[in-house]
Amino acid sequence: MIQAAKRLDDAVRQPDDRDGLLAAVRLNWKLWTIIQADILDDESALTLEVRQNLLNLSNFIDKHTVGIITTPEASKLATLIEINKNIAAGLFDSMRNAAAAVSGEKAPSDTASVSSDDTISTSA
Repeated sequence: MIQAAKRLDDAVRQPDDRDGLLAAVRLNWKLWTIIQADILDDESALTLEVRQNLLNLSNFIDKHTVGIITTPEASKLATLIEINKNIAAGLFDSMRNAAAAVSGEKAPSDTASVSSDDTISTSA
């Protein structure tokens, strides 16, 4: 997720590289296609509510991506970048909370954020 956001961000920084932009968008689309397949799998461990929310988000990403492929413009990538960063930060928080629960420690109360340089940071 973070790597896809970074590739999209790199495409924003090089708006004249149409092929790079399209490659980044297609990579992100493949990632979200994999997520969709997992969401639709009857064996998914996610709750129905989370699956429905992710599926709605996936549908939005599909439509937005088609719009970008139809009319490639770097300015359209910001939405995809923010979605990926937010999902990655949420996954990081979930993993950290699960690890704390397993170890019997109190889960941290800070939140994670993902920067454009491919790093995750936390703040209290």
